Amino acid sequence: MKHHGKITIPLTRPDFSKEDKREFLKQIGSNNLADDNLVKQWESAWEDIWQRGCVAFADPNELILNLKNILGLQPGCQIYCSPLLHPIWKEALLNCWLNPNIQNVLSATGQERWNDKNFQSVAQPAGQKINRLVQHNFGIPATMDSGFEKTVEDISAILKPINPEQGFTSKAQLLLLDGNRMVQGGATCLLLSKDNELVCAMRKDRLKAPAAAICSVGLSQLKRLDDLIECREKLAKRYLELYTKNSITLPPSPVGGRRWESFIIQLTNQTKQQELQLFLNKAGIAAAPPIWYHLPDVEDDQPLSKLQKQSLAIPLYASLSKEEQKKIINRIHRWVERDKGST
Repeated sequence: MKHHGKITIPLTRPDFSKEDKREFLKQIGSNNLADDNLVKQWESAWEDIWQRGCVAFADPNELILNLKNILGLQPGCQIYCSPLLHPIWKEALLNCWLNPNIQNVLSATGQERWNDKNFQSVAQPAGQKINRLVQHNFGIPATMDSGFEKTVEDISAILKPINPEQGFTSKAQLLLLDGNRMVQGGATCLLLSKDNELVCAMRKDRLKAPAAAICSVGLSQLKRLDDLIECREKLAKRYLELYTKNSITLPPSPVGGRRWESFIIQLTNQTKQQELQLFLNKAGIAAAPPIWYHLPDVEDDQPLSKLQKQSLAIPLYASLSKEEQKKIINRIHRWVERDKGST
């Protein structure tokens, strides 16, 4: 859908501070494009957060290739994924001659449910072990189970453990730091694991570490990570008090907690989705379906279709001011009142 009028409140906005910019310009000005010490500092900072080993890569393709070789995955090996598999991971899997096997394990909110009995009966006949790449979409932890041989998790939308009891006990965790994350990294990526042999092997085989400027900005942003998370939680809490009636369904707040990487509201149908999107756009507020990339066809597309054709992502980032959020909330309230009057 085309925007009508000038957008003054964008859907996403990098949470860069003046200190982040200073660190970036300082590193660029030093003409030191590669710095092993900075890479080690950045890796150590993530190790402290997740209490496991960390290896940083400049190229997601190299990370997947090294992981494939170390885990002994053969060309053509099936990797079970959900329809929301990030295109960078999909490209990396295909480039490494691995076969993404898309399974519709999504709920209507985008949560991946890998403990579904129907999926297990299809994917694990006679107890056969399989490989999968699980994503914790939109900061909502996926439901996990045991019995998968070489499961890898994409924790990019989580960034930091939500509570001490949360396991993240799979073989390895992946972090993709693209421009829409709380912490930016120019599409660099990290592998984290409690398997020290895996971490050592991944570091030994790595050819391309992230540039010094990326590590410098990353270290600066990590100093504010708790503040960035807390700020998004406060913004989300105000959104969760939206006046909705029967026009809007608010996103879930699981008992175990979640990260507010985005805020996605659900409408009753696609027409209402488009109406609200246009109504917000006319006020200079960006809103869009939550998935920006092409989605694959799946046999049972109801949850996926509901997510993309009946939902809207609205602005949520630490630099969103109270005045901007108030404008968004008031605009949504006006639409809800109008919608209530038309039903």
